[in-house]
Amino acid sequence: MVDFYADWCVSCKIMERDIFNQADVQNQLQNWLIIKADVTKNSPSERLLQEHLAVFGPPALVFFKDGQETSRLVGEVTKTQFLAHINSLPH
Repeated sequence: MVDFYADWCVSCKIMERDIFNQADVQNQLQNWLIIKADVTKNSPSERLLQEHLAVFGPPALVFFKDGQETSRLVGEVTKTQFLAHINSLPH
């Protein structure tokens, strides 16, 4: 999972607090490889990554399996929505 995040993104901070810092979510994600793409500076390399994955801006979560994108969540979601989404993904 690639997690597009920025320090100036209010929704990112809410999701960090209400989703990713929760023990039950951390337990669900313990076998996941999570790459946090911090795009705070909007540098050329950060913009290139966003262009490559067609991500307009944070928050955005892009899910992969075997090197192929399987789904994405764009915008602020709740913990319930996030857990339902990851539980629906192929294992």
